[in-house]
Amino acid sequence: MRVVYASGGGHGALEEERLDDTSDRHVVALPPPPLEPGDPVDAMARDADLGLVVALGGGCPTRSELRLLKRGLAMGRRVWLHWPEEGAVEVATPERLESHWRHWLVINLYQQIVERVLALIRVPMRLSVGLRGVPAREIPAWFARGAMQMIRMAAPGRAPGPEPGAPQTLERQSAPPAMVRHAQRLAALRKARLAAKPVPFPSFDPRPDAHNRIPGCGVYLRTDFWAPIVSGGSYGHTCYVAKELAAVTESFVCFMAHRFKLIDDYGIEQVVMPIASTANNEDAIASASAHYLAYLRPHLERLKPAYIYERLCLGNSVAAQLSRELRIPYIVEYNGSEISMRRSFENAGYVYEAEYLETEALAFEQATLISVVSAEIRKTLVQRGVDPAKILVNPNGVDLDAYAPAPPDEREAIRSELGFGPSDRVIGFTGTFGGWHGIDVLSEAIPKICKDDPRAKFLLIGDGVFKHLVENAVTSFGLSKRVVDAGRVPQVEGARLLRACDIYVSPHSAHMVDSKFFGSPTKVFEYMSLGGGIVASDLEQIGQVLSPSLTPADAHRGAAVGEERAVLCAPGHVGEFVQAVTALVQHPDMAQALGRNARQAAAAHYSWTRHVANLWACLAGD
Repeated sequence: MRVVYASGGGHGALEEERLDDTSDRHVVALPPPPLEPGDPVDAMARDADLGLVVALGGGCPTRSELRLLKRGLAMGRRVWLHWPEEGAVEVATPERLESHWRHWLVINLYQQIVERVLALIRVPMRLSVGLRGVPAREIPAWFARGAMQMIRMAAPGRAPGPEPGAPQTLERQSAPPAMVRHAQRLAALRKARLAAKPVPFPSFDPRPDAHNRIPGCGVYLRTDFWAPIVSGGSYGHTCYVAKELAAVTESFVCFMAHRFKLIDDYGIEQVVMPIASTANNEDAIASASAHYLAYLRPHLERLKPAYIYERLCLGNSVAAQLSRELRIPYIVEYNGSEISMRRSFENAGYVYEAEYLETEALAFEQATLISVVSAEIRKTLVQRGVDPAKILVNPNGVDLDAYAPAPPDEREAIRSELGFGPSDRVIGFTGTFGGWHGIDVLSEAIPKICKDDPRAKFLLIGDGVFKHLVENAVTSFGLSKRVVDAGRVPQVEGARLLRACDIYVSPHSAHMVDSKFFGSPTKVFEYMSLGGGIVASDLEQIGQVLSPSLTPADAHRGAAVGEERAVLCAPGHVGEFVQAVTALVQHPDMAQALGRNARQAAAAHYSWTRHVANLWACLAGD
């Protein structure tokens, strides 16, 4: 929507698509455009498609603002009131405008009449208090001092305020309101996006590998200061990609919001940046770019990086800004929309959503290459106007050594440590127990599987918001001796414990509210590398990676395994999931055959080494 933005005595042009679907009062912080003097209505008259936004100077519209709104409506245009400090807009209609007029009349009546009457009433009261204890002979002098003070205050050129040298009040020192800062950042991001220009890599000949390293220093950047982690798919992704990037670059350094121990274990240089804020709110997240920009600029000026590789984090634009400013090639790793995740699994949105989207748009515009984990994410970016030629669909992967099957002696030792016997069939699950992990399916299935076969035992690794569903099921059915809960453990320990399992499960069960499931769960690739039988949901990329596959009915009847890698179930179908897991419990040879095939597929297609090699192949035009 194109509008004339009127504020104070000026106006400017603004294009804001968020106004298109407004119908009432909405949280929409509008970045103010450059203003010029003149009548906003004259500007509207030159273009029949323009609407009008009137930025209010206070909580209630003034008489002049109301008149301007009325003139806009009289032209048959769409008109909005805007409260910059609240980051809110309201659609103006004749009925609402009439209500605002009535409100203005009441306020005006109070200020012009009621307040003055009250002031007159208070005069004798104030005099009585002020003259208390003053001798009668000093009363004339008291009035004279008051009159002189009033004369000095009214003298020309004297502005009201504190005396010279007096400390400033808190009000004078305070920053603009949060929504004003939000609108200012939004305007700056839009300006930066228009100026973005990707920096190309030099040609790679030969292709980067351990013997032909990229000259100079590679930089890995991750800025999510509000989310410290010690394990999980995101943690592993960062560590394993950093390891592979370091292996093909002359020197390499990771700039991190929190220390990742596994990166230290790999001997990779790691700089933990000063924390942007101890708060964990949207204002702190959105304001962090300025903090990291000031910290990183001198470091990158010194290092002169050959490239920046960033795991794009919510609301942070520092890598895009420094890529443009210092002319550094920039690879963006984008794992999907945090906005969509929040809508889908927390039934909530972000107040600063527009700013986060603009931050992403700036990164995509400045990026030399965008690595996304699934075709669904690529589709979404193309719909947002991102150049398809710079998007690489690059599924997640696995460290084949870290997730190698354990030798028999080691495997039995781990099982004994966890309390599992030689005849137990151990079913493993690892994850953050989040919204898309199918924890509802898992919690309902565990009692059924345990009932179907007494050999079935479970090993659960991880923690999260839906963990209580499983815990309640275990308690309700008295399964504490059948389910071992390791909780959240470091990444390396999680990989070690998973070697105790015979079967691995990934019961993902949900699409997003605004798109298909766009994930590429690292647990799936880790399960494949571990060489056990896998039961998973036939959900987008999960089903593609684990195909060819058996159906639960195939597994139940003991079908022979050819090239199949797993048993795939309908997402969310508890019955199929139970049938498939029980079948692998009862058919160990089938589980082992599926596991061998899955391990071979992981080695051939889904190692982290191949994942990083795909970046250079794409940049070379392959």
